[in-house]
Amino acid sequence: MQIDQQLNAILDPILEELDIYDNNRETIIQLTRNLNRESGKGIAAIVKGRDPQKFLESTRITYAKLLPIMEATASVLSWNVSSSGVEEYAELEILNAIVTQHSIPGPSDLKIPSWIWITGLADVVGELRRIVLRNLLATNIPQAQVHLDQMNAIYDAIIGLEFGKQIAGSLRKKVDTARYLIERTESDMLMASLGWKISEQNNDD
Repeated sequence: MQIDQQLNAILDPILEELDIYDNNRETIIQLTRNLNRESGKGIAAIVKGRDPQKFLESTRITYAKLLPIMEATASVLSWNVSSSGVEEYAELEILNAIVTQHSIPGPSDLKIPSWIWITGLADVVGELRRIVLRNLLATNIPQAQVHLDQMNAIYDAIIGLEFGKQIAGSLRKKVDTARYLIERTESDMLMASLGWKISEQNNDD
């Protein structure tokens, strides 16, 4: 299976999962606002010697809605503590699979959260650039092109993905970086190819 097909097969369920987290985040924000507002009114009622019962009832209902969503989304926050190390691990596993031409491991294969896997994937572009440059130094243009194509496949898979800052918050910056690295690598490839052709012509002469 081609790298773009592998990435699409892995990313489709990830996007569904992250959409749920993103929607949960928006719901949490709205319910929290309601909880703040109604609780404030209840507190004010008590301070003024009024009956706070209706505010107690409304806040209890709101919190009953908020709690299960918070519990379902809690892992996003807890994983953020170790995200840098886990992200690096994901990058290692994905890069190794690509270079050795094995199937790319998905989040479930590595037992890591999908939002960390996807940012690890974005970082693979930079490592593939280093491999391209190594091949260019060895004048192995065809192999360098293979890895440049892999860089583009990853970029095509992640371009346009955007989630809240608490969920894959660094992804947009990583996507921008990937685009910049690809543009530089394409320029390096062009210069190396031209140099190789000129060298061949000189040898023929």
